[in-house]
Amino acid sequence: MEELFSKEAHLFLVRLTSWFTVTLPVLYELPLKVFLVFLEFREASIVRNFFESGTVVSLMRILATDCDVTEEVRCLSVLVLHRLVRHGRTHKEVLCSKGLISYLVECIVDGLKWETVKSAGSLLCELFRSNPNYQAHTIHAPLARGIHGVSLKGLLWAHG
Repeated sequence: MEELFSKEAHLFLVRLTSWFTVTLPVLYELPLKVFLVFLEFREASIVRNFFESGTVVSLMRILATDCDVTEEVRCLSVLVLHRLVRHGRTHKEVLCSKGLISYLVECIVDGLKWETVKSAGSLLCELFRSNPNYQAHTIHAPLARGIHGVSLKGLLWAHG
């Protein structure tokens, strides 16, 4: 990645994440795909940039039903968030404390495409793992919104 950007890949990502937050809701899909590519490298500085720039807040906001985006964009946002939470318990706790579980439940309840619902269920399962402070909330929030226990079990066990 550094070779491709002449040793300036991190600077490019910083600019892209800043631009993403400022330009909402003009463009979504392309920056989200670029984010997924950067997150493939699993570098701590890249993940930290998503949190420091406030991009994670925008990613979660995309999941809200009152955010006018396509289902594909919503699914891409879930995938980016999923890659972020794979970087450890601290990241999971921060995102959960900012309301990610509620956004995911909303996304599951109102999801129009199976791919989005499946991705959100997989992320919910990942949030449940190794995150004792939010395990109960991960289970109770979907049930409170009317997701049937069997459906929740299917979502969680299908991915874990």
